[in-house]
Amino acid sequence: MRSIILDTEKRKLVEIDTKKPEKKDEELIVRIVAVSSNNIDFNDLYHSKTNNFRNYLRPGWDAVGVVESKGTKTDRFEVGDFVWYAGTIYRPGCYSELQAVHHSLAGHLPMKMGPKSAAALPLTIISAYTIMSYMKNIINNKFRKQNNILILGGDSYIGHCLIQLIKNSIELDIFILATCNTSRNALWIQNLGLCQTVSKDVTDLKYITSSLLNEDIVIDLRNKENPLNERILFSNMRFNDIFLIEADHPGSEIKIIKMYRNNSGLESVVLKKITPLAYDFLKSSGITAGEILNYTSKLIDSSMFFSTISVDGGILSAANLNNLKEKDLISSKKFVFSAFDHH
Repeated sequence: MRSIILDTEKRKLVEIDTKKPEKKDEELIVRIVAVSSNNIDFNDLYHSKTNNFRNYLRPGWDAVGVVESKGTKTDRFEVGDFVWYAGTIYRPGCYSELQAVHHSLAGHLPMKMGPKSAAALPLTIISAYTIMSYMKNIINNKFRKQNNILILGGDSYIGHCLIQLIKNSIELDIFILATCNTSRNALWIQNLGLCQTVSKDVTDLKYITSSLLNEDIVIDLRNKENPLNERILFSNMRFNDIFLIEADHPGSEIKIIKMYRNNSGLESVVLKKITPLAYDFLKSSGITAGEILNYTSKLIDSSMFFSTISVDGGILSAANLNNLKEKDLISSKKFVFSAFDHH
């Protein structure tokens, strides 16, 4: 079958023939229909030590496809079902004609969303859900009647998913203020409900802290090229401690940080680091990625979840991906691609 891998000598993606995946009892063999690009695809290939997990150095996390065959322990699916999913760091990526995926990672494709639009979402949804779950744990342990949350980057890939998941999943008294890069984005995010927005390219933290004095939880989803100065932000907070959750793109490491005051001044401690694509948190929580995606499918089909985050990149090919990377577009936009052109 055709696959896209990294040529480690030329440092470019190339197309080669690889063996078809072998099916295990708990796996689906999926014929790929659409995929998307993520920062982490190329960070892993070109920069990260996690290369060693990837057979053939084949990228690709987000995918939509059709179940071509299934193992004996995959009762939730039938041959011919359309599925969507994000892969795992321990298996080859989805930039191929066929992919083996554990059935627990896959969900049924929403009926009201096309394959390309849906392919942009799984990894982002998993990251957003993981952040929301830790946010809920913090809130449940604080026992405050009013919980205030500041989301830096509410119009980011993770941000717009997170806000909608919070809106539909949490029955708590929460006030959210989300920052957005443009007034147009701010209006769109505000129309989703639940939160107020600030339309400003948020690099001036004095602007933020002059308006926000009592946030319990700060969720920073911005690109870390503009890192958050926690000390400036925290200096104007009303409470003696806040929790900071950081994640700059879908699939990236999530940090849970507690900041507090003591006699010597401001201190911070990293409480936890989470890699969403290892799925360790979901395993410990007793929920699967597939269940999260099925839940989101129901929200989409009930017109309770919306997304406009992707750009159509045409047909999947090594040349297409290399061209986008050379123009440095992959790092700033999420592209979706239809499956290999067979003509």
